[in-house]
Amino acid sequence: MIEPSIIIAAFSAAMQTIQTWFAARDARKASKKANSAYKRTHEAKLAVTEGTRLSRIVPDDVLQAMEQRVMNCWQRYRDVMDPNQGRMPGEIDEATEALKRCLCEELRRINDLNGSIPSGKLRKWWETYCGEELKDSR
Repeated sequence: MIEPSIIIAAFSAAMQTIQTWFAARDARKASKKANSAYKRTHEAKLAVTEGTRLSRIVPDDVLQAMEQRVMNCWQRYRDVMDPNQGRMPGEIDEATEALKRCLCEELRRINDLNGSIPSGKLRKWWETYCGEELKDSR
C-alpha cells in the first residue's frame, strides 16, 4: 500500500537534516536530527495533509516509484551521516548535495505530472532547496 505521508516525512526530515548539517557541521547532531525529524514528521498532521494532496495529483504507480526513490536517497544519506562511519565533512557535503538533487528531481517530476508544484510544503521546499523558477504549465 502506498503511503504518501512517508514521502512527505522523508522530504521534511531530509530538509531539516540538511539545515542542521549546514548550521552545525556536526554529523552526530545532524544524524540525531534525521532520526527524530522523520519519526516526528511521519506522525504529524502535516505529513497526512501534504501526503493526501500529493496522492490527488500523482498516479499510484508513479507515487510508489517516487516513494522508493525518495526512501533510497534518504537511506543513503543517513548512512553517510552515521557518525560511526567517520566521514569527512567534504564527503558529507557531497552526500548532502546528492540528496538535494534527488529530492529536487522528485519535485520536478511532480511539476511535470501536475503542471505545477502545489502550494504548501512541497512548493516551499522547491523554492528553498532547488532554487529554480518553474513555469506553471496550466
